[in-house]
Amino acid sequence: MRLKYFESDRHPTWLELFYDLIYASAIAKTVHILSENIAYYNYRGYLLRYFLTFIPIWWCWVGHTLVLNRFDVDDNIQKLMTFTKMLMILVLISVVGNNSYRAYMIFILTYSTIRIMIVLGYFRSRNNFPEYRHLAIRMGNRFLIGIFLSLLSLAFSGGVRYSLFYLGIVSDIFFTLVNTRFLGNHPIHKEHLVERLALFTLILLGDAIAGIALNLYNFSHSSEWISGVLGFLMLCSIWWIYIESILGTIKKKDIKSGFSVIYGHLPIYLSLGMIAAFIKASVEREMLWTNYSIITVIGFALFFIGKQLLKTFYPYGVKKCLLKLLIGGILIFAPLIWLLKSTREYIVIISILTGVFVAMAVFITYREQRHKSD
Repeated sequence: MRLKYFESDRHPTWLELFYDLIYASAIAKTVHILSENIAYYNYRGYLLRYFLTFIPIWWCWVGHTLVLNRFDVDDNIQKLMTFTKMLMILVLISVVGNNSYRAYMIFILTYSTIRIMIVLGYFRSRNNFPEYRHLAIRMGNRFLIGIFLSLLSLAFSGGVRYSLFYLGIVSDIFFTLVNTRFLGNHPIHKEHLVERLALFTLILLGDAIAGIALNLYNFSHSSEWISGVLGFLMLCSIWWIYIESILGTIKKKDIKSGFSVIYGHLPIYLSLGMIAAFIKASVEREMLWTNYSIITVIGFALFFIGKQLLKTFYPYGVKKCLLKLLIGGILIFAPLIWLLKSTREYIVIISILTGVFVAMAVFITYREQRHKSD
């Protein structure tokens, strides 16, 4: 039995790509609930629900990706374990958006089953690869605490129930943060992790493009067509910025535990779902303006924060990152907030923001070309 970790030209396997298709469905369902309900109802509840639904799904994906990053052997047992996780995600998706206790119970049980399969992946590696025994035992045991807290939430109701569930996720994340040095002694496979993170980004971009495509036939006004085209140009610019700038910076970094880039991606992932809802609202022009303004500011702020975390914070530290966030807040978001208060034209907002992203993509291209020529 040989670890794929040591392959010289390693890339995500066909099974990993197949696994991601399930998450494409999960993301689509989560974003759909946000975009369909936030248009007319109180934005706070549905925005919070979007975050609280997205994060457990994302955490399941992270856990699967990391255990395979270090311990992928691509044998039949591992394939069956992956198929089991896919089935659990499928069941989990079916209850997203349902508020009943039965739906919550199914959500928790399927989530916990996925996490248990991840823990079993570590324990299995403990026996197969003695040189990684300490790492595998430590990871598996710590993640069992999070699973226990999540399952314990079934015994409670109201706010205590949800607090316990997310405390389980927080405990997992806290463990990775306080054990960064230990995990760094057993480095992740950087190239594999970078490709996996990029693929998840493409899933979110693809979902946003699908949202435009599904409604294209129903466009009846020129403003809808213009907004749809502008939304597509915005998503193309975001892809350009991510691939040419953000991903390029990550590839040059010395990544050890991998959690710096994983957590840095979370604001970007959350923002892309909100940007998809923003584009849909800009085309349909039916969302309450207050809700539209909120998802616009929060969505694009999250993207900007994630971009700065990945490009500035981890390579250069807190001070430079905070400085760039401050400058960006003054130059981009202060005018955006003023604009949202000054006009109620959806097409104006999406036109200006698309122009900003296109300008960023052009600037990045110019800068990269100048660096190459130097």
